[in-house]
Amino acid sequence: MLYDPKGSSSGSTVSCDQPFCAATYGGKLPGCTASLPCEYSVMYGDGSTTTGYFVSDSLQYNQVSGDGQTRYGNGSVTFGCGAQQGGDLGNTNQALDGIIGFGQSNTSMLSQLAAAGKVKKIFSHCLDTITGGGIFAIGEVVQPKMKSTPLIP
Repeated sequence: MLYDPKGSSSGSTVSCDQPFCAATYGGKLPGCTASLPCEYSVMYGDGSTTTGYFVSDSLQYNQVSGDGQTRYGNGSVTFGCGAQQGGDLGNTNQALDGIIGFGQSNTSMLSQLAAAGKVKKIFSHCLDTITGGGIFAIGEVVQPKMKSTPLIP
């Protein structure tokens, strides 16, 4: 199921005059008015592309707690809503459910949740087998057997 901002009671389109858009592009965009959406266009290393606009909505998630259990969490995040995909992203044989960015910028989803005090600015990805599986967790996972590797020294 794909995200539809019009089907969300809490979602809204980010206009190009909002602070998130200025932070993403390093200042106000030329010709920007409150009625225009904050748009994006990205080309990945394999030549695949995505274009769309930013939306804000409430994200609901489960966090792993120190006792190995999960607890409910939520927070408001702004993210890209893809309107057109090209290359492998637009190929039905290679289709993805989406791409989530965890870059270093203050506008990444993880950075937004961390700035709001919802999670620590950490994520975990444990791979299972060649056929798939594993877990993905945002925030800190406190487990005695957990080993971590920093992405940036």
